[in-house]
Amino acid sequence: MDAGGTGRPVFDGVQALLTSIRELSRRPNFYTRGSEKGVRGDQPLPIICLQGTPVGNEFMDALNARLDEPDERQIPHVLVDVETAQESAKARWASGVHDFPLIPLLDELSAGISGKKIRGHRSLTQFNRYRLANWLTGQQLEPSEEKRGRAKIVQLLRAWVNRDPVVDPETTHDVVQAVPVGNVGVRAAIVACRFALSRWLSERVPGLRQERRWLMRQPFMVPQHSAGFLGFAERLTAGYRSSENDDQVRKLLVHAFLEDLRHKYRRPWFRGFPNRKGSRHTAYFVLLLQNVSEENGGWEFLTLLNAVRNETGEPDPLLVVASSDDQARLSAAFQATGPYAAANIESALARWRETLPTQRQLLAENARYLPIVLPAKTTAPADVHQLAPGDQNPVGRLR
Repeated sequence: MDAGGTGRPVFDGVQALLTSIRELSRRPNFYTRGSEKGVRGDQPLPIICLQGTPVGNEFMDALNARLDEPDERQIPHVLVDVETAQESAKARWASGVHDFPLIPLLDELSAGISGKKIRGHRSLTQFNRYRLANWLTGQQLEPSEEKRGRAKIVQLLRAWVNRDPVVDPETTHDVVQAVPVGNVGVRAAIVACRFALSRWLSERVPGLRQERRWLMRQPFMVPQHSAGFLGFAERLTAGYRSSENDDQVRKLLVHAFLEDLRHKYRRPWFRGFPNRKGSRHTAYFVLLLQNVSEENGGWEFLTLLNAVRNETGEPDPLLVVASSDDQARLSAAFQATGPYAAANIESALARWRETLPTQRQLLAENARYLPIVLPAKTTAPADVHQLAPGDQNPVGRLR
């Protein structure tokens, strides 16, 4: 602990670690060229893996407490103990009307971030794309050979947007029969028009324009193999999903989660200048994950995050800091750029940026990881004076 007895962990390199997190969390403005081949604006962010959960957890608790303090430049953040995330997700879906989420940790993250208030009065995003995709994966919709099989998915989607059906598909026959008798050609045209209109209305789901457009344009699960948005939505539901690649479904969920964050951070253009809507976000979102392991799904999320970033190539505003003692997974992460001590994180970050273009082209499983080794325990109060001055009271100088 630190010399002042504030409960803040101190160890060799803690100030360098904090400085790097602070610099990474700062979002560059659109006109700033980053280190990666002079690209303007948003830059790729690493997944910082801290080896050593005791010290790592203490560090993140102190960092989270510091970030919670009021500040004119508030950094959006959330702290999640991965060990308890599954139980929290189970409690949230205990009603039984929805199957348990495919990625419980991702569901916990979306709930935590959407409930987080920025500057005390507004949430960052409600994760509409992710929530829709996640909700569909929990719906029990079995394949049907009936002609009106699409009516079920339409009913589900309309329930999602909380709208009443515009036209009951079962009344189509009555609508067609109600055509008045007259000229045969005119009557046939009216029947055809009414039938086409009733069919179009029966399959229309108002309120999902943005979600529909994005789902049909993103790469995972090959949406082009579906007969439109309704067919793709059916493929996400239980029953239909048995013939899908499970890894692709999970990547789609992570991609949707990241896209909802990107959407809020996006800088739309107006007459050659970036609009204020996305430019007002001057800090990336910091995600602190404690006790990451293979058993609790923490490494599954990090693996999917790495894969989605590699395969899409799209930057996202999520800076992940994770603590773990899973030696097998950490050793795999170390193969790319490490391990590095906390005091050497600056050179580790430079090495990571240098190797990232090649690693992501190879779709390397460790391309996005920045592994940092922490000491087994914090520095004893009697030995704090032996540390560098910045390491003796680090968290107070975070911003």
